[in-house]
Amino acid sequence: MPIAVKNFVRFNQSGAPTAAFTRGSQVGVPTGTSLASRSTLGSPTATETFTVTHPVAGASAELDVSVWRHIRFTDTITPAPGSGVTYLFEECSFEGVGNWCVEVDGAGATADVMAPLVVFNRCNFDGGSAGATDKCLLGGYCWVIDSDMRGAEDGWSGWYYNVGLRSNFVAYGATEDLHSDGVQCTDIGRSTFYGCWISAGTGPGASQAFRVGTEAGAAQDIDVRYCGLDRGGYAMQFRGDSGAGDITNVTVLGCRWTREHAFGPIDVEQTTGITWTDNAYVDGESIPSP
Repeated sequence: MPIAVKNFVRFNQSGAPTAAFTRGSQVGVPTGTSLASRSTLGSPTATETFTVTHPVAGASAELDVSVWRHIRFTDTITPAPGSGVTYLFEECSFEGVGNWCVEVDGAGATADVMAPLVVFNRCNFDGGSAGATDKCLLGGYCWVIDSDMRGAEDGWSGWYYNVGLRSNFVAYGATEDLHSDGVQCTDIGRSTFYGCWISAGTGPGASQAFRVGTEAGAAQDIDVRYCGLDRGGYAMQFRGDSGAGDITNVTVLGCRWTREHAFGPIDVEQTTGITWTDNAYVDGESIPSP
């Protein structure tokens, strides 16, 4: 297959989004793009190189990638790259049938955020109506760039060694009794979200926009910068569980909150080492360090 080079330019963002990005123009599959339908993963459409640059550390990695481009996946797919292999999904759409739109099999992963198993670039994730799909994306070792997730009960769940860049993560969350998080992690962490819009959904009491827990183990090294946070009981939650490990080494910088939360902007329990800088509501009122 032909070899092409794709580059990702480092973000230089100075302000958080105050509303969701527009699908089709700002994020997701560009409007008017023709997509071929598939119900299974099938074979890649190309083999290329793709450069990722970490938005905080500035480190870059040139990845040899197997590419799926301009495909509409009409059923759940489970990518399972082997060790040292990266899959790139570019301008693709994923539709949930059952539990999730995409589940990433992490068996081949290494504990290195610069060596992802899967990169999603300008993709749409559609959970269907009424939160019928549990999650848009399940799994770690991923980069999600300029993409749009919405319509599922959760946006991105089970993330670790991940990077989310300038993307929408919107849960369905119509009522308070629905467990709906924009993004959720229950162990490990070691992830960065930069310049994203993260929302619990349509109801203010529907879980959290951004949630980290320790139900499955300790979590650490979580960096959230220049993100917009919307809705939820608490819009952001770092809550270690009694008997499990703590949450450690958290950075929240330059983020902006709407006031559409039921209880408050942030909830913290069993969490140490928080760096909190320039965080406020969208109307300018500062939010003090928890």
